[in-house]
Amino acid sequence: KGSRDLDQVGRSGDKLSKTFKGLESRIKGMTTGLKIFGGIFTSVVAGKAVASAAAFEKGMSAVRATTNANTADMKKLTAEALRLGASTKFTAGEASDAMLKLSMAGFTANETYKATADTLALASAGALGLGESADIASNVLAGFDLKVKDLARVTDVMAKAASSSNPSVQELGFALSYVGPVAEQSGLSIE
Repeated sequence: KGSRDLDQVGRSGDKLSKTFKGLESRIKGMTTGLKIFGGIFTSVVAGKAVASAAAFEKGMSAVRATTNANTADMKKLTAEALRLGASTKFTAGEASDAMLKLSMAGFTANETYKATADTLALASAGALGLGESADIASNVLAGFDLKVKDLARVTDVMAKAASSSNPSVQELGFALSYVGPVAEQSGLSIE
């Protein structure tokens, strides 16, 4: 009887050993699958980061071309785009897009540098894209014959008007860009 019990314990041990080996094999398979998934996930994230960095560099190159900025100006503009990307809801790439729109509107490198933060503020206030915000800002400034130093004032006026009336920032910007020249010639301010 003791020999039979030992045989039964041995068979039970063999079954348990086979079960653990099967479990070990399955865990190894899962680990391999997780490693593959992790690798794919990392590749996708890294790919997006590289694409984002490339788009940013392309945007800043376009800013350099439209402003004819020197190396010192480009360092300042790049640092500002990166700062705004880190401190606002917008990315550095979006900030470079706003810079490009401003420079395409005829802003110098220094004016673009000074106007970008206010352009982002206008975009936030009006729920606009940065390119659209830059277009509106430059059109209103030009319409009222204002300087870049007046952009914060223009942004404040437009945000207040949009929040206390029916028209959106886009509609106000459109109207002000047309009314601006006549208002400016008549001695009326944007307020």
